[in-house]
Amino acid sequence: MSTKAWLLLCVVSLAFIPKSDSAPLNSESADQVELSLTPLACFVKKNGDVCHITVKIDWHSNQPIDACLYQNSEKLHCWAATQKASKKIPVSLSENMKFTLQGDNQTIYAQQQVAIAASTSQKYRRRLRADWSLF
Repeated sequence: MSTKAWLLLCVVSLAFIPKSDSAPLNSESADQVELSLTPLACFVKKNGDVCHITVKIDWHSNQPIDACLYQNSEKLHCWAATQKASKKIPVSLSENMKFTLQGDNQTIYAQQQVAIAASTSQKYRRRLRADWSLF
């Protein structure tokens, strides 16, 4: 696949990545916590490949909170009595992954999803012989 085709595929696939929902999920902490993850997409050569990226996490709150960042159900990092934080964490993804910022009592403050995009589809098999073959 040429470089231009690869770049075009990356740009087009970014348009289909769902927007993140970093709004708080409970009414108690409405407009208090904002979570930002970058990048929101990871590109692999084919579906099923593992993607190794470093995710930059930024979050801030109107008041100091105790919070932990989870990758699905795995705890990645915790902050105590913090109002604003920034951290880079290396992660490995094999499928779309949801990151959540939760309090001590499992209160979800905010969440975002990192999507996996493949450059080749598993739907189509590679042609086994050349186009010019007569047999």
